[in-house]
Amino acid sequence: MLRAIFLLISFLLVWNLHRVNGQEPGLTLATTQSGLKYEVYLPETWTGAENLPLLVYFEDASDTASILVDGKRQSLMEIVHESEKEFITIRPIFTSDHPFSPEHVLTILNETRPLYRWNSKQTYLVGIFEGNKMLIQTLLKNKEPFAAAAMISPRKLDADFSYLQGYPLLFVHGEMDEYLSLGQAWKLKDVLLAANIDLVYSVVPYGMENIYLKVLSSNPIYNWLLSYPKEEGY
Repeated sequence: MLRAIFLLISFLLVWNLHRVNGQEPGLTLATTQSGLKYEVYLPETWTGAENLPLLVYFEDASDTASILVDGKRQSLMEIVHESEKEFITIRPIFTSDHPFSPEHVLTILNETRPLYRWNSKQTYLVGIFEGNKMLIQTLLKNKEPFAAAAMISPRKLDADFSYLQGYPLLFVHGEMDEYLSLGQAWKLKDVLLAANIDLVYSVVPYGMENIYLKVLSSNPIYNWLLSYPKEEGY
């Protein structure tokens, strides 16, 4: 009898951990207390007691939010986690009432951290297309919360990058991208290198503008990011 009661209590504890503060594994659309919207993906193994890495994901406001893959429509958040990556992902959603600003990004992180309890030494940024402008602006506002960042198929970026000197940044580009030619991408790479950013530049052979599907659903980009933990959390 006592063993049965112990097992029941243990089950309830695990069950409650799996739904910490009302949060459950999977993909969820949520709103912070200050009214900022975001999408969050929690791995199925998430219990709320783990310090999993956090990936903050930026995209542009185009149809890339939902893509036809093998006849089925998927969000990029689903694509990121289709191979059961062991990290939490947050995608800020910006509206006319709450447009993009680095301050809004940092507010989302500050308000959601108690809910998801990610590892503050392993917090990363990833952007595709125009989302890379949000990524760079966020880093230029405050790079300290983020251990490293990855840009996939960035477009034209005009900024003073000197604040990011020594910062680890991955730049992935498709060789046959029709929207940012290889020559333009090379010039952007040179600008980043001139700012003494710790840049890794990768060209996907024959890759076009949709290389993010392959990049986000494979391991190399995440292996690279996770190789850069911060010594101190924020």
